Amino acid sequence: MRKNSVESALPLISVLVPAYEAEKYIKQCIMSISHQSWENLEIIVVDDGSKDRTGEIADECASSDGRIRVIHQENAGVASARNALINSAKGEYILQVDADDYISPKTVETLYKTLIETDADMCVCTMTTGDLPDYEFHVNENRRVDTYEGADKFLKLFDDRKFDSIVPWEKLCKKELFNGLHYPDGKIHEDEYLAHYLLDHAKRVTYTDDVLFYYRVEKKSITKSSFSMKRLDCIPALLDRIRFFEEKGERELVRICYLDFLKRFQYYYYGIRYHFPEKTGLRHELFDTYADVYRKAHGKRMLSPVQTILFGLFIVSPYLNYQARKVLHKKAIDT
Repeated sequence: MRKNSVESALPLISVLVPAYEAEKYIKQCIMSISHQSWENLEIIVVDDGSKDRTGEIADECASSDGRIRVIHQENAGVASARNALINSAKGEYILQVDADDYISPKTVETLYKTLIETDADMCVCTMTTGDLPDYEFHVNENRRVDTYEGADKFLKLFDDRKFDSIVPWEKLCKKELFNGLHYPDGKIHEDEYLAHYLLDHAKRVTYTDDVLFYYRVEKKSITKSSFSMKRLDCIPALLDRIRFFEEKGERELVRICYLDFLKRFQYYYYGIRYHFPEKTGLRHELFDTYADVYRKAHGKRMLSPVQTILFGLFIVSPYLNYQARKVLHKKAIDT
């Protein structure tokens, strides 16, 4: 049985795994963590009311490794599971790994050493995606490491929508960054609510292009499933992000947030329109929200002439907006 070394001079790092009906992958996930080159770990799994063998398999893993703890709770959603994990963590640093993903044997060591070398509070790596049962991670001989402070650290939130700053995984954080923060219980897109606050708490954020996470694209997560009403959970998070940067007086970030909202909103609007055609009242309410955000963005001169016309056209006719976007896309005109 492997145990934490109390005498170790290396800091304790908490690796947190929210799990729900992941019996097919949970063992590989836990094993990829327990076989890290960095041994001073605590591995905490929250079984969020799974009806399959997820909790049982996690318990079996814990029986052979004293660093593993399993918490069983009634199903309350991934946000609740993440909160329970963070509240239970004893480590100085936190790394989150989803139950159907797995990580490189050097993930914790690489992220920690890079964080220390750059005097950062958060270190973000790169992931690769696919459905391979055993991806072979390679050493990055020409690795790139970039460190950001101030407004620059937020710009990665919107870097080609790669989500490396938004998602809970892929990053090693000082636990203190979560002080006063709480994933919104019952929400999906829980990461959208916290991403900007976490970055705000971090004085310096480092990004490395080391590929250290394997993200399974075949997994049937709630955010990958067919459109549901829960997808609308993202809208308040996007609106809060606009407010957040307005209060900070970061005009460029406010502009980017307005554009982010106006572009992404159309997905939610069409999702309701085609999957829930009977929800006419909700659709009109959403439409009013869009119109209000558009008027504010236009009034504050956050939009280019093309953007003003294009996003305004959506208010006049979503169909004409769609046709106009197709034309602009063919002509490679950035909106």
